[in-house]
Amino acid sequence: MNEEIKDIAARANSGDPVAFVKLGEYYLENADERTYREYYEKAIDCFKKSASLGNTGGLYNLGICYENGIGTKQDFNKALAYFLEAANSLPEDDPNIQKKIADCYANKENFKLAIEWYSKAAAYNNNDAINALGYIYLNGCGIKKDIDKAIAYLSKTAEKEDPYSINLLGTIYSDEKSDYFDARKALSYYEKASELKYPDAMLNASEAYLEGNGCEVNIEKGIRYLLDVIDIWGEGTDVAPYPTEWQMDAHERLYKLVEAGNYLAVLKDIAAGGNRVAQYYIYTFSINSLSFDHSDPNNRAAQKENRSWLIKSADNGFPNAQYELGQCYATGLGGCEKDIQKAVQYLSAAADQGHSGAMYYLQSIGR
Repeated sequence: MNEEIKDIAARANSGDPVAFVKLGEYYLENADERTYREYYEKAIDCFKKSASLGNTGGLYNLGICYENGIGTKQDFNKALAYFLEAANSLPEDDPNIQKKIADCYANKENFKLAIEWYSKAAAYNNNDAINALGYIYLNGCGIKKDIDKAIAYLSKTAEKEDPYSINLLGTIYSDEKSDYFDARKALSYYEKASELKYPDAMLNASEAYLEGNGCEVNIEKGIRYLLDVIDIWGEGTDVAPYPTEWQMDAHERLYKLVEAGNYLAVLKDIAAGGNRVAQYYIYTFSINSLSFDHSDPNNRAAQKENRSWLIKSADNGFPNAQYELGQCYATGLGGCEKDIQKAVQYLSAAADQGHSGAMYYLQSIGR
């Protein structure tokens, strides 16, 4: 603990309810694979002590823990009780707490009360609550479907450039069985949400271009959208070894597309234009086709060209390439001469971007 946290702990021990909340949040934020059980238990203990003193933050954070099963078994009933108590502890409405209450009712499939509480939060322009109402009316959750109401709610947040609602509007217009079907309109929504780096929209836009939905078939654009999904790095994402569901989906689609349609040349053109993910995949596809028989001069030349794509991708900052190239230099494999200094350079670059595999590898070589 640093001096600031020690001071917060001291204030908490003297009975300060706000300090208990801050200390609990510290434990949640700093829990790792080694300490998470201990730290989660300490966090909940801090929040309970704060809640026992009537603090709204303590009540709210306990609700979050029970809602998400953090340090305890997931329990929507307990979460709901804490959120309701937190709401009642305040002299004025808090739309964030109201939205959480609605979430609990929705998880309990009590959509009548969920709609009531989402509506309260939506009255304060809570975007998540407005989107939830749009989703409920779109899918008929506990009520009759009402596409017009869904569009009305989702359009409110779409006007604020909310990518979730923009993409969802696209799905409404992409339904061929619907009276609202308009493939061009759907694609325009997908492209707008893609500009805001929303992965679902990128996947939808890719599919539209690959299949010619609302546009002419454009294989290059379809592939570029898949590459963009794979290249979403940061904001809590980690491409490898724990990729997001979106990235795995894009990865699988790209592999199937190249294998089935012989579009490796298209991918190579994109790579030649400087796309770091395409460069990495040219390396990946090529390495799977090489036997690396070092006695074969043709194969050695192919291996050298293949390694050049990996180096280009790594030098362009793609963490997976940096991680793999770092391993090559660390082991002397993949046509690289062993060079620990270069290995650390590339592994550190990947680790700095949050690549957990690179972090572990650095530890394994004592760096």
